[in-house]
Amino acid sequence: MKTFRDILRCCILPNVFLYISLSNATTFLPTPLEQQLESVSAVIRGQYLGSVSKRSPSGDVVTQLSFKLKSQVGLLPKEILNPNNFMVLMPGGTLDGIVYFVQGVPTFRMDEEAIIFLAKGPYGLHIYNLGLGKYSIVKEAGNTLIRSDIFPTHSELGNISFEQLETQLSRRFGQSLQQIKLNYSTPPAIVASEQSRRDPASATGREIASAEAEGDGLGQGWILMLFLGILGIISTRLTRRRN
Repeated sequence: MKTFRDILRCCILPNVFLYISLSNATTFLPTPLEQQLESVSAVIRGQYLGSVSKRSPSGDVVTQLSFKLKSQVGLLPKEILNPNNFMVLMPGGTLDGIVYFVQGVPTFRMDEEAIIFLAKGPYGLHIYNLGLGKYSIVKEAGNTLIRSDIFPTHSELGNISFEQLETQLSRRFGQSLQQIKLNYSTPPAIVASEQSRRDPASATGREIASAEAEGDGLGQGWILMLFLGILGIISTRLTRRRN
């Protein structure tokens, strides 16, 4: 006859653990591209450069991904401070040797190019809906396609042509992906804002430099006056001797 402990061990506990595992699992459902874009703030095509994990102001561990921005749609000029080091956040990461695992986050290979769906959060732009927001760029039979990392074999999400993507982006944002200019410069409003933040320090530097210049001028003036005075004394003495 089974004891209560045996029943607990063989029947109840496995079901409890299964429930906990399922409740913590991330479940993705295939969502049409058009429907995904309705919740997206921006879309970028970027080359992955690397990542670093840190704590957000709320104390959560996040990973900051760096991309070289190739093209974009939906971003504001002030959000593109440096297209050669464009930052995007995702939850989890490795900090101080501890892995903070978040199921469903996308993975990237160094120098990999991908299409990334972005959403706005309290601490900046982050990848939309974890791994569902990453599409790999593949070439097949001379055609360039994008493929969902979560559903690579799906009949629709695993085989999207760039023409289809551009059409959906135009419907959502009013335009398709816009190429990033090689000579991209920070918008004047942002430059002015940054300069205004540095004005006190700059003004102080100018005041110090001006004071030093004035000090140098005064010093040179005194030397000249002293020199002329000495010449006057010598001239007076020579005149007296002649007389």
